[in-house]
Amino acid sequence: MIETLPQAPVANFDPNRINTIDPARVRFPERFSLETLTAPKNAVVTLFEGTLEGFMELELEYTEVERAVNLDFYHLAATTLTRPQLEERAAPALKRMNQQRASLETPIDPLETAALDDRFLRHLVRPDWRAYAPQDTSEASVAKWEQFKLQYPENLQINLEELQELDGKMRVLSTDKELCTEVQGMHAERIGVMRMASAFLAADRKLQSLSRREVDIYRAAASSNRSMTTAEQRHLRRLGAQRSDVQASKGRGITSYEILEQVKGEVQRRINIQRRRDFEKGLVMTSQMELIINELLPSLASGRPALLVGETGGAKTALAEYISRNYFGKEPEFVSGYGDVNSYQLMGKMSLTEKDGATVSEFVPGPIIRAMEHGKPLILDEINAMPPEFIKRLNKIIQMRPGDRLIVQEDSGRQVTIKPGFMIIATANEKSKRYKGIDDLSVEFQNRFGANVVRIAYPDSDVVYGEAPIDNTIIARAALTDRSGQLLAVDTNELERFVRACHVSQQVFSGNFGAGFSNYSTTENIRDKQPGLAEAVLAPRTMVALLEKVRDSYGRVSLEQTVQRFVSGIKLEADRRVMTIILQGYGFLTDDRNT
Repeated sequence: MIETLPQAPVANFDPNRINTIDPARVRFPERFSLETLTAPKNAVVTLFEGTLEGFMELELEYTEVERAVNLDFYHLAATTLTRPQLEERAAPALKRMNQQRASLETPIDPLETAALDDRFLRHLVRPDWRAYAPQDTSEASVAKWEQFKLQYPENLQINLEELQELDGKMRVLSTDKELCTEVQGMHAERIGVMRMASAFLAADRKLQSLSRREVDIYRAAASSNRSMTTAEQRHLRRLGAQRSDVQASKGRGITSYEILEQVKGEVQRRINIQRRRDFEKGLVMTSQMELIINELLPSLASGRPALLVGETGGAKTALAEYISRNYFGKEPEFVSGYGDVNSYQLMGKMSLTEKDGATVSEFVPGPIIRAMEHGKPLILDEINAMPPEFIKRLNKIIQMRPGDRLIVQEDSGRQVTIKPGFMIIATANEKSKRYKGIDDLSVEFQNRFGANVVRIAYPDSDVVYGEAPIDNTIIARAALTDRSGQLLAVDTNELERFVRACHVSQQVFSGNFGAGFSNYSTTENIRDKQPGLAEAVLAPRTMVALLEKVRDSYGRVSLEQTVQRFVSGIKLEADRRVMTIILQGYGFLTDDRNT
């Protein structure tokens, strides 16, 4: 089906315009290519759409629908075209683009197909729907448009029709000179706000960069097991002074409260987008996570192990994976403590394989040996669920550093030299009756991790009852934010109430008997220091799962319904009763059937 798609024309390439925006343009950059097109005769606009507010709403809707269409096009190409087919389809557009690059006053090197990723190639083969959009009501024009749409799934046809209608209305309205003047002023103001937001966020990135440079200096000294030189100390002071200057310059150019509010809104939108990206990588960067990462990085870089301890659903494993991938650039080797873990599964074992027509015995390395040989992080997940006899063997391995040698008993005593990049990040649940098969780690074993035993509390553990749980809110919003930074599916008031309920459940589950939280524990529980919730908790992981269920239903399932199902699935009656009271306090489960 996709093989019949026409290719989009390649716009003229002007390197001098890449970073400039002409405020005199009526439309945003995505509308530049439409300026030469005439207004369709069949487009009808309302009185409201002819106002500044109406036109801006049309533009916003146009942008959203165009984005949906483009994403659908990309998905269609990704699922129906192989890499060779993509390269073949993109070849003509790439050829024209390279001709333009070569014809510039200062020629630019041509783009090589093999060096381009699939996403870029899919962009080149994106069809030009405007070439098929009807400019009048003639039978031939309409038939051409209908034939073009029928190549695609129904959802794409619906959005193409909507996009064509919005496009026609905007071109009709663009002939109104007075309206154009108003829109130009609005765009110029928005562009100014966007630039100030960019400067604000650029300052934040600069601060992060300076902090990383400081960490690198500490890391270099720690890796060599030496004290810091005078030159390094001077450089650290210079970096600190730069950080102070950048911090002081943030927000310059904001001259009024109105502009400040607009800049804050744009900054928040971009932060939402970044948090969504972090969420897709597996971890939302809350204040607690940022502090833990900054604390652990220097030690991990030198090969020292770390142990992350905390309650279930607190993102211990996600943090370990995030550090491995995003700070050390390696996909970690992973060992789960659950199940019947044995030495062969972790270290490796001899296996019979076919080689040159003969059956030979060959050693197949396990995750621990692979991590050592390839210089990769090793994650020991739920380490206190491993058999005690195996944990004893880990005593030696946890103390090993890059450059050390390990005798692999399972491979006839072969010696393995540990490569740089190897490190161990272990996770463990707090010992409790609620975690079956979990043993308390011995003091001797924990001492192997030195000062790198970090307890990860639930987000906002220091937030008192009744105050806003900021980190939980950040996580929840990241789960509901789309790639344009907009919040989906759940009303903001309803989301705030739900997040507060989640925070209370986390603190009650953790045994927080402070003011307010103690209301959900019995006198006996408080006396015996037993949490008010024994097994059930709206931990960050559970909170996100419930919100994603609502988001992915596109309105068919409400948050209230999802909460009801969660509570009805709680096994312990006492937990179900306490969780109901918590949620009812925030406006959920108020129907008589739930009380």
